[in-house]
Amino acid sequence: MKDLTKDPWIQILGVLALVSGLVALIRQVPGSAAVAAPAAQVPAPPAPAAPVAAPGVREPGGSELSAPPLLRALRARRPGRWVVDLGRSLDADTDSIAEALHNAVSGDQIIIRPGRYRENLRVFKDVALMGDPERAGDAILDGGEGTALEVQSSEVVLRRLTLSSSGMGTRVEGGFLTASDCRWEGGGTGVSVEGGASLKITGGVFARLEEAVSALGSPARAELSGIKVQGGKNGLSVQGGAVLKAERSELRDLRECAFKASDKDSRLEVSASKVSGNGRGACVRDRARAAFVDAEFFDNAKALSAEDEASISLERSTVLRNGDPAISASGKSSLKLTDSQAGKNKGVALALAGGSRAELERVKLVDNLGEGAALKEGSQLTATKLDALGNSSCGIIVQDAGTIVLTKSRLNGNLCGIALYRGGKLEVKDSDLTDNRKGPLLFKEAFRSEIEIKGSGNIPKL
Repeated sequence: MKDLTKDPWIQILGVLALVSGLVALIRQVPGSAAVAAPAAQVPAPPAPAAPVAAPGVREPGGSELSAPPLLRALRARRPGRWVVDLGRSLDADTDSIAEALHNAVSGDQIIIRPGRYRENLRVFKDVALMGDPERAGDAILDGGEGTALEVQSSEVVLRRLTLSSSGMGTRVEGGFLTASDCRWEGGGTGVSVEGGASLKITGGVFARLEEAVSALGSPARAELSGIKVQGGKNGLSVQGGAVLKAERSELRDLRECAFKASDKDSRLEVSASKVSGNGRGACVRDRARAAFVDAEFFDNAKALSAEDEASISLERSTVLRNGDPAISASGKSSLKLTDSQAGKNKGVALALAGGSRAELERVKLVDNLGEGAALKEGSQLTATKLDALGNSSCGIIVQDAGTIVLTKSRLNGNLCGIALYRGGKLEVKDSDLTDNRKGPLLFKEAFRSEIEIKGSGNIPKL
């Protein structure tokens, strides 16, 4: 007689029956450490059902385990990949990002399905937190009034997530954070990078925040590319010797400053960016340094200001339709403008005070409602190939012992070419001051002035 136990089909049916029985046993396990009771023991009454969060929302204090441990292990079909889903779908490992982080090891990916996760996370592992590629930003980490995500001594990747907090969306205290296509909202600070930490963000959106990105303390470093900062109070800030670089970014409709830099050795580097509709485009102070290349500042209450020995450089940039003054320096600060234009502003284009200095090369100050440049309190302007054209007031006005050195420049179509009040020093070389409505030079209380004219035949010898 044939031995049926050796028949392969009978063996397959036996394995299927064993697996079916194992799954049935798993479903009867009430917790993560259940032990089978003796057959004769009367089963205990079932525990009351745990409250279930509303669909799409994880409530604080809710269940940390979406399924018994053995079932979760059976679901983990791909090593290094964890799925978080508030809807507890069959392929999900958990409904908690915190639990996925606890179980993950360095190098793992955590896939977060759409929904609002009310959690405050601290990350010590090298992991990637990824939103749904087809519903970018629909996975929301809501930190409430606290910090939604803290990165400490690790390398963390964020993609396609929204981080919301009235306190802080993301704090990077150590290690390195890379984020792409993420959104920060909720009214607090978007991202803060501190101490020895580093940050790189590509394609992010920061909406209506107290401050979008802050880099604090040396040697903290932030690199931003293709971001948008929309509404709120302040945009990008660097202080305490940190470094912040931004390129191809847009900052608009901020109540105070789009860019802020303060403290010695703090450095702000911006390229190919647009800054519009803000209280101030850039606020630089306390010996900080800022450099803008291929930047556009337009329709701001004020475009750029340097205070207290700060410095700003502007290269191949445009400053249009801003308030009065558009660009300013005070408190022994310095400006350097190269191949740039300031035009159609609502007052003076460039204002220097308090012993500040400006160096201009191939710069146009055109069609402003005030002066092209105004100096006072011992400030100094040195310009080569400057065009101050069509301004409603004078091309340049000097007060209170300021100094102007012009070389190969044109000051035409203004109220006057240059006006000197209450002393000052004027040196003009190979320049054209014709076609100004009240002449090339105006004087008022200029008896202490020093004037030297060379190679500019249209200016009278004084």
